[in-house]
Amino acid sequence: MPPERHDQAITAAGYRCTASTYGFGSTRPCAGRLVVHHKKVRGMGGTADPTIHDLDNLAVLCDEHHREVHANPTRAYQCGLLIRR
Repeated sequence: MPPERHDQAITAAGYRCTASTYGFGSTRPCAGRLVVHHKKVRGMGGTADPTIHDLDNLAVLCDEHHREVHANPTRAYQCGLLIRR
């Protein structure tokens, strides 16, 4: 991801985890550093999709909620933190 896009996403999120904005309910509090999460995942070999780093495909999550999103894909798809290709 281009560094400037990473910074734009973090700034747009107000330097905070946005899991609750998406309705991704969790009993765990925010913890860890902020990461920029791709809602439409890139895949193991990357992607040729030119829109993959668009701001509307990015969400800012704390480490704790990022792990939880990937551990609970059904719930993440339902609230829009994961999008099918």
